[in-house]
Amino acid sequence: MWVEAEIKSHSDDVELIINCAYGLGAIGVTVRTPFFTDELDLGTYKESHSDPYLVIATFKSPFARSNKVLFRRRLNQLVLQTPLPRIRYRYVETQDFSNEWRKFFPVQRFGRLMLRPSWISDEPSPDEVEMILDPGFAFGSGLHITTQLCLELIEQKIFSQTAVMNVVDVGTGSGILSIGSALLGTCRVRAFDIDSDSIEIAQVNARVNGVSDSIDYEVLDFSQEILENSCDLHDWADLIVANISEPAIVSMMYNFSFSTKLGGQLIMSGFEPSAVDNLVTFGTEAGFELSGHIARDEWSALVMTRKF
Repeated sequence: MWVEAEIKSHSDDVELIINCAYGLGAIGVTVRTPFFTDELDLGTYKESHSDPYLVIATFKSPFARSNKVLFRRRLNQLVLQTPLPRIRYRYVETQDFSNEWRKFFPVQRFGRLMLRPSWISDEPSPDEVEMILDPGFAFGSGLHITTQLCLELIEQKIFSQTAVMNVVDVGTGSGILSIGSALLGTCRVRAFDIDSDSIEIAQVNARVNGVSDSIDYEVLDFSQEILENSCDLHDWADLIVANISEPAIVSMMYNFSFSTKLGGQLIMSGFEPSAVDNLVTFGTEAGFELSGHIARDEWSALVMTRKF
């Protein structure tokens, strides 16, 4: 017997909820994405960002009342776009969930970076760098579009450098972006998150991939005004990556500038195309200049360069 927890959420909150569920021992998480039909082409379906997404986390039974209370408390501690409704639990008959959900996690490639689930045998080519993923062991899958956009841009930026780089990962979650940066050959990575459980998960994943010595993880709210007086990040980063929501990015923009070297770059994702103009405005005011914009499946990512 297994227990499924069904959580309706805003699209921007899905990754946070997934990480939270894995942190409490979920053996698998699936996401049902809402779609709508294109009025001009009834055979075309597009992802809807206005309707709730359904996150389904599967736990081993029994999942006692105390576990449910703890799960809800951890979810309430997340910085979410919208409050979560009541979680719906249901029991399902015994199935091989430990293997069934794995079919949703293929090998993925982002330039030289190859993301391989631990149960798949697929040798990287001589010029590829392999990251081992095990979503059943509290690791983000990399399936979300914004994560993919960030990985693509990170690979491009690191590959184009002639010297090693210092990277900051803000809102690291399960650590997939910080680990990818370290594997691609950066000098040093500093990764921050406001959730201590996420930091612990990211540290485990860094050990699995053999890059613990290259990454420093820390619990820190990057939006705090006291950052300038309490942090040694001034002009430290060659590259900052932040895969978080638009409001969170806006609240952190000046601290991004404070932490980035002149000529350094900021990669941002986690928002829809409608947010791009607003983020460019705030970034420009903070000393950045737009140097790149990519979009896919109703999601966007920006690259900005610090000019002053």
